Amino acid sequence: MYLVHVHVQPPVHGVLLPSGTADAVAACGRDVTGVEHVVVHADTHPHPVIGVYISAATLKAAEETAVTLWHHTLLHHHWLHPWTLLRAEVPLIPIDADRPGMS
Repeated sequence: MYLVHVHVQPPVHGVLLPSGTADAVAACGRDVTGVEHVVVHADTHPHPVIGVYISAATLKAAEETAVTLWHHTLLHHHWLHPWTLLRAEVPLIPIDADRPGMS
């Protein structure tokens, strides 16, 4: 399972993702293999982020599935057309080797 962050740019700086975005993306996720859960962070800076939990064999496959999901969502929810996909990536979290239990 991977958490993929889909970064999108608003049509106008400062505009938040519409309140129905999570439901719209999740509904379209039923048609895309591997999509498990969707969460929206509408006020993330500098751009809103759609978090998608995806079951996939590889990180690359998960990221590709997230892009497919975004495009599928645009086909069915035209009100999201003004939003631009910037990137879809699994956030890499550094591990602090100095913390106890991390060596």
